[in-house]
This record gives sequence, C-alpha cells and structure tokens, in this order.
Amino acid sequence: MNILRTVIRFAIILIFVVLLVFLSITLFKLIPIGINQLATSSLSLTNLASENATSTVVKVNQPIATTTGGLNGVITQNLGDIVISEPKPLVTISNTAKAPTKVVYVEKPVYYPTYVTPQLTGLKNVKATLIAIGTINRNSGQFFATNSFNTNDTVSVKYRISNDQDTATGPFTMRVEMPALNSNDQTKYINNINIPARSSYDVEARFDGINTYNNAAVRIYTDTNNQVSEANESDNNLFITLNNVFGDNNNSNNYNCNYYNNCNSDNYGNSNLTISSIQTGRIINGVFYTQNNFNVGDIITIKLRVKNTGGSFRNTWSTRTTYYDNNGNGNFREKTTTGERYLDSNEETTLTYSIENITRGNTTFNINIDSNNNVYETNESDNSTSVNVYTN
Repeated sequence: MNILRTVIRFAIILIFVVLLVFLSITLFKLIPIGINQLATSSLSLTNLASENATSTVVKVNQPIATTTGGLNGVITQNLGDIVISEPKPLVTISNTAKAPTKVVYVEKPVYYPTYVTPQLTGLKNVKATLIAIGTINRNSGQFFATNSFNTNDTVSVKYRISNDQDTATGPFTMRVEMPALNSNDQTKYINNINIPARSSYDVEARFDGINTYNNAAVRIYTDTNNQVSEANESDNNLFITLNNVFGDNNNSNNYNCNYYNNCNSDNYGNSNLTISSIQTGRIINGVFYTQNNFNVGDIITIKLRVKNTGGSFRNTWSTRTTYYDNNGNGNFREKTTTGERYLDSNEETTLTYSIENITRGNTTFNINIDSNNNVYETNESDNSTSVNVYTN
C-alpha cells in the first residue's frame, strides 16, 4: 500500500515537472516575438523626421488656395500676402505590412491680404488754376460768368490753389495784383497759407471798377517768397487778362460830370438804354446756369444785360417785370428794381430777378427798363422785351 502511494506521488511530480519544462520551452519561444514587435513600433514613432524611415510624412500634391490677387501657391510677402500653414487630414496610407495604419498630413497655404502703409515721398507742389471770371451784381450779390466788362463793374476772379503731392506745403505767402480803380485795392497779400497733402483751396479775387490806363489783368503769384520746396515751380502763377472792357477812364465827359456835379440825364450826346441780352436759368452754388424748363418749386432767375449805346448820364433809374401765372389764367404779379446806377457811353450792367412759386404751365415775363422814365433817351422803343418759360 505504501509502495503504491509512493509511485503515485512520483508520477504526479514527474507530470508536474514535464508540464513545467513544456511551459518553459513555450515561453522561451514567445518572448522574442513580442520583443521584436515592440521594437518595430517604437522605431517608427521616434524617426518621423528621417526621410528614409517607413513612417516619413508623405507630401501629397493638392490644389493650393487661390489668393484674392489671383496668385496660386506663390508666397508674395512684398505684395502684402501672409501664408499660414493649416494642417488638414487628407489620406490614409499603410506603409508596410508590419507597420500600423498612419494618418498623413499636408500643409495647405491660406492667404490673408494685408494693408501695406505707403511710403511718403516728401514732395510738395503748389498749383494755381482758373475756375471762372465774371461780375458781381451789386443788388443781389450773385456771380455771373462773363468775358465782357465795363469800367464800373465789380469784377470777380475765382481760382483754385492746390497741392497735388503727398506732403503738406507748410506756410507760404500769396500775392494778387488787380486792375482796381482804388490804388489801395490793387495789391493784396494772404500770409501763412498751408495746404495739406492732396488738398486745395478755392479763392476769389474781387474788386470794384476797372482801371484801363494799363493792360487790365489780374496777376496771381503763389509762394511769392519761395518758402515751399516744390516738385514743379512752373505752375505757381496765374495771369488773367480782362478782355472786352467798355467805358473809358479818360473820358472827358465823365471827368467833367464828376468834377462839376451838374450832369443831367440828357447831357453829353443823348443817352439810350437798350436790352443787349436776356436769359433764364437757375443759380446753383453761386453760379448761373441757363435753363428754360423748370420744376414746380424751383427759383427762376432772369438775367438781363442793359447797355447804354448813347451819351453818358448820371441819373438813377428803375426796372419792372410783370407776368401772369399759369398761362395767363392766374394772378398778375410784378417785380421791380430801383436805384440802378448811371451808365457811361457804351457801358453795360447786369440785372437779375429771382422769381418763386411759379405754377405749372407756360409763363411769360414782360420786362421794361427805365420804367419810370428817369433817363432821357433818343429811342424809347428798345426798352422792353419778354421771355417764356415752362414749369413741369
């Protein structure tokens, strides 16, 4: 019995030893395989920067975003574009049979336009350009563009001084010489003018009466003391000659009338007032524009030129304009002026009427000069005229 137990125990120990040996052999075979697999995975993760490793980042050709300026895939820093790399997952690639699946990224350029501050050149340039020449009506104060003048007109020359470069001029002086009758008005200065970059000022030179002893001209000199270092010095000055000036400062009749103060309306050759021109229109920003058709609510301006074709006179005189609203079926209306100044021989003056609240339809304006017969004339039949307008 004891022998049997001993044999059984020995058999169990033998079986246990065999199992241990078998397990040891099996484990010895499996451990290298596990170690080998662990070493391959670790290698691919630590050599991503190497161009020869199986896990190298693959550059896939993809379309590149087009910039706002039409460039495609071109970095143009000097043109104001900034490139920002924006990683995007595009494809999945299996490198080898043993390597695990990897996600590959490519760099996609994204363009953002930027504002580039322009570099200033430091250049300056003062330039004078003519806008308009004409006369100022002494009753209404309105400007009328014209190339014909008389010696007693209030003359206006409108011009612009500008700086067409990118740097302010700094202070400078401008001188204007005018053929005014009053010697104190013949030369005027404006000091400490400063024109900002690419800016301008509008200027008006105005004077009463034209001195015809010398050539009647307005002379404008900008930057008279050369205070501005300019890109172009040839466009600083402006000369305007007043052509078609009627009247004569040397007329002996004018001198005698002014000196003795005894001139009546019929002195010196019998005067004659005549209407030399008539226009209708609108005044916009101080400038008269010819117009015959109007809208309800428009202010209609009648511009009248009156000339003395006879001898000089020294009386004041009056005018009258009459009209009916709405094609003669409305109310009778009247506009008058008084105290119009005397005119020398061949002298002209400008008169204006401002008419408001004209109803729709045709309107006829009947105009009469010297309506109170203050001036003795050789011909009274050329003192009247008429003009028609239409209002929508």
